[in-house]
Amino acid sequence: MPAGNMVSVSYDRVGDVLVAQGHLAEALKSYQDSLAIRDRLAKADPGNAGWQRDPAISHDRVGQILVQPGEATLA
Repeated sequence: MPAGNMVSVSYDRVGDVLVAQGHLAEALKSYQDSLAIRDRLAKADPGNAGWQRDPAISHDRVGQILVQPGEATLA
């Protein structure tokens, strides 16, 4: 697993913990950081199906926060 991918997974895990603690703004930032890395990896290797899928996972996590009541202001 390339270092960039490991960092993006770490950002996701930190975001998961922050969501569990109710710190949605901080979790959103963590998920967005993960998304930035995953987008970069996907663009660098268009033939890697896993890396093409990973940004969708990050978009889902960002979206799950933004649909929370009262969280639209985080967008």
